[in-house]
Amino acid sequence: MAVSLSMLSGEWLDLYTIKSKLYQVEQRNLQIEALNRDHQALIDKIHSNPDILKRLDKVVLGIEANDSNSVPVPAVTSQQLQKAKALLAETDSEKQTAPPTSRWLQRCGGSRARLILFIAGAGLITVSFVCFGKVKCSKPKV
Repeated sequence: MAVSLSMLSGEWLDLYTIKSKLYQVEQRNLQIEALNRDHQALIDKIHSNPDILKRLDKVVLGIEANDSNSVPVPAVTSQQLQKAKALLAETDSEKQTAPPTSRWLQRCGGSRARLILFIAGAGLITVSFVCFGKVKCSKPKV
């Protein structure tokens, strides 16, 4: 067991690294799909009601709306926008944490630990063959 663990721990670490990268890519793909759905919903709303573009002029382009029925948009400073972006980035990074690699595998993955495991395993195999192996007994000559 120790010999196989010493030989395969590097590959297991690579496997966990690959799984971690895959998890991160899948999370990004889910975010992109959500953005695409949101954008498609907005495009559908614009196609169904072209007056929405007039209401978006103030927000997107900074053009004042002439409509007296429109809702006033509060002015946002760049500092408030920076703080909001930082807060969103924090929550996104907390969500995207990949499953961690187990601690015992990280300890066994080092080159020195792998060498020690291999030597210990080889020693155990040798001891088990010497002490518990079948012994040929020669029959005494009568």
